[in-house]
Amino acid sequence: MMDFPKTLAAAKRAKGAEWSLADALYEEVGPRGAESKFLACREYLADYGIDYSAMYLKRLHAASRAAQGCQPPWATPEHLIAAGSLEVIEAAVAAKKERAKEESTEYEPPSKRELQVMRKAVTRHQRASKGTQQMPERDKSRAKPRPTSELRHQANVLGLGNHAGHAARDGRSFVEQLAGRELDDDDIDYLLAEIDTVLTTWKVARDAVRNPLAASVERFLQEQA
Repeated sequence: MMDFPKTLAAAKRAKGAEWSLADALYEEVGPRGAESKFLACREYLADYGIDYSAMYLKRLHAASRAAQGCQPPWATPEHLIAAGSLEVIEAAVAAKKERAKEESTEYEPPSKRELQVMRKAVTRHQRASKGTQQMPERDKSRAKPRPTSELRHQANVLGLGNHAGHAARDGRSFVEQLAGRELDDDDIDYLLAEIDTVLTTWKVARDAVRNPLAASVERFLQEQA
């Protein structure tokens, strides 16, 4: 196996510099990270000949917020963006170490794709745990029956329709903002993962509308709440 010590040292310095940039950005932009601040920061850096897109700065900010200053030495900001939290990284590392032990292979840190998969698994587990918690029963002995009128029923249906309408408008706005943007492979992977999550959510919602049984609605609320 060939060694590249100088290249390795330079790569480590570059990765450390990226985290320094992410942490400095988080400190000056603040936890909430308003879009206007990323645009202002991009213009400020451009005045000094440093060309970063607002999306790239936003991703660095998200990585610093997720890492909380405790990022693993092997992780880049993109790893933290894929994972979303240190909890997901710890779960993915434990799973890969267990797999390497079972297969008698050398352990390798999880990839961004593996972190994205683990993130979805952790999210599903958390939602399932919330869904199984028992709520205290209400005393219904004094409750008066309140029949649902046709007007109230129509209002509820219109409310559900408004949710779908907002989603459609958000989708159109996303397409408009996407036009003219320059995206690298990491940006595309990140956006595709988020879009897949949205599509999965609305597929379940569509199934719940087509088959509005109690079990179907309950499953929808547990998986997507």
